[in-house]
Amino acid sequence: MHFVRCLRRYGDVDLMCYKSHVPDQPLDTPFRKEFYIELNTDNSNSPSNTLQQLSKKFIECKPWIVNSYTDSTVKQVHSIIAEENYDIILCRYSVNAYPLLSLPEMYKKRVILDIDDLMSGELYDALNGKKSGFKKIKVFIDKIIYRKYQKRCLELGSIVFCSEQDRFIMSNKSTTVTNMYVVPNIIPNYSVNNCYKYDGKYNKNLLFVGNLAYKPNEQGIIWFINEIFKNIKEQFPDIKLTVVGRKPGDELKNLCLSDPMIELIENPPDVVPYFEQCLAVVVPLLVGGGTRIKILEAGCCRRPVITTLQGAYGLNLIEYKDLLYFENLTTFVDRLRWLNVDANYDYLVDNLAHIVESNYTESAFVRAVSTIIDNIKQTTKIDNITGVHK
Repeated sequence: MHFVRCLRRYGDVDLMCYKSHVPDQPLDTPFRKEFYIELNTDNSNSPSNTLQQLSKKFIECKPWIVNSYTDSTVKQVHSIIAEENYDIILCRYSVNAYPLLSLPEMYKKRVILDIDDLMSGELYDALNGKKSGFKKIKVFIDKIIYRKYQKRCLELGSIVFCSEQDRFIMSNKSTTVTNMYVVPNIIPNYSVNNCYKYDGKYNKNLLFVGNLAYKPNEQGIIWFINEIFKNIKEQFPDIKLTVVGRKPGDELKNLCLSDPMIELIENPPDVVPYFEQCLAVVVPLLVGGGTRIKILEAGCCRRPVITTLQGAYGLNLIEYKDLLYFENLTTFVDRLRWLNVDANYDYLVDNLAHIVESNYTESAFVRAVSTIIDNIKQTTKIDNITGVHK
């Protein structure tokens, strides 16, 4: 919705989305018109299709994850765009960009594609599960197809990343590519009340916050519990762990139930109370891309972060200044002991809060998007933006 609020400065915004995403109850939305697209939901569209099918997909540069977009779906998307003659076409996530790749050139130049996470091989496996035997060959081919597809997405007008690291990778380490932009995430609009306890260094609780339906999050916290948390009891007998998120799987539920020092909170209406009760936030991610909202949340709530290198991907934060990094039990224990020094704790909290409040604001977001819009206006010779499609 940050993009929508920003684009409404220029004109009306319409929404195009999957029919499967239609809410049960009508919502009060900011959109002028809403279009809902039929998608193919046939479960046979998977990387385990025949090699002949995969060969065809390789030629078409169409990985299985975009199979939902049939020829009729693409025609429907094209028809709506042409009929409405949108000045700006905003697309969230590269997977949704498939119909836009075959647009006439005049419309392709008007597209802003927000890539979000790059699909690395490790992230692909985390999201879809590792295969064995013959299926492993098919998945290997599909990964190659997805990389080709992701590169093809760069043909669109303006490509948005949430970290300089992702932009650098996708530009083949070039600093001269002109249609790639970094638009920072925005710190959550938390309402921290006046009685919020900003000093967390006297708490005994570690906190993990994340969408547990997202497999890298779930796999990361399961790894942390098994490899780290279960083995720090001798050094820190009073330490607890709170896991907060939506849709945890059975494996994680059972793991949390097996340890009285772990509390699992499902689908909380507000996460701020859990930040208030914690000593530090742990971000034990092993795969992924983009930038980590959970680290920005911690900075907002003035709590230090102990994270894997992958967990802080894209943020360019400095260890012992902005946060702490760990890779195994030994380094985690070392970082937790360092954090137990009051001066160290305060220093880390102050620095992270300053970075978040300075760089991940709505004004920084608006400035970045305005630069993109200005460049599109120059490229397409559009003087005034009157219509936007999301």
